Amino acid sequence: MKFIPVALLLAGCVGMDAGSDPGGGRSKAGAGLNSEQRWNLRAAAKGGEHELVSTVARMAWDAPDSKQAVVEYASALRPESADQIGQAAGL
Repeated sequence: MKFIPVALLLAGCVGMDAGSDPGGGRSKAGAGLNSEQRWNLRAAAKGGEHELVSTVARMAWDAPDSKQAVVEYASALRPESADQIGQAAGL
């Protein structure tokens, strides 16, 4: 009986991760990014526009091949910041 709360907690964590992508997992934003990159962008978006823009700039520098995917995903997380996100990535 004491394992039920743990099982429910774990199930909730998995469910929250799957549903937190923009568009409920149906969006193409984030294609080409790994789960760690998407997690970092979601965490930065929760921290505010400045944190997200800074994270995008760093990720674009670290992985230039993923720059466009980073910008698209970050812009889907905070559409009102799309211009600043694109500028931070150099697009």
